[in-house]
Amino acid sequence: MPIFWRDELSVGDDVIDDDHRNLINIINDYDRALETGSVDHIVGVFDRLKAYTQEHFDREENLQRAIHFDEAKSHKEKHEEMIRRLDDIHRSFLEKDRESVEKLKILLRDWLIQHIIKQDLKMIPYLKGGRG
Repeated sequence: MPIFWRDELSVGDDVIDDDHRNLINIINDYDRALETGSVDHIVGVFDRLKAYTQEHFDREENLQRAIHFDEAKSHKEKHEEMIRRLDDIHRSFLEKDRESVEKLKILLRDWLIQHIIKQDLKMIPYLKGGRG
């Protein structure tokens, strides 16, 4: 089942919100790639996901520094942990651990939505100028 963007996920910054929409689209593409069963297709979408995730994290961390977000350091650590988890799952997949594709699907869905809701939305007061 695809993930759909909802206004409740908006942090109020057009660039970050667009990044989150693009990440949702890539996760939905990953689900479709799994349905095809094509290893090349799965790896291609994964590579796109990893590259875009890193670009997004860089943009978000730069924004957090600019708005003096109090939790920027711990937020960056959560991003680094996600990159490590993506690398581990990718390595497992390349080593023919086909269960890793399902692990990644679950991780992506849970992590993206939960991370936005529990972490990214904390930036809203800073973006509105009320803090920081």
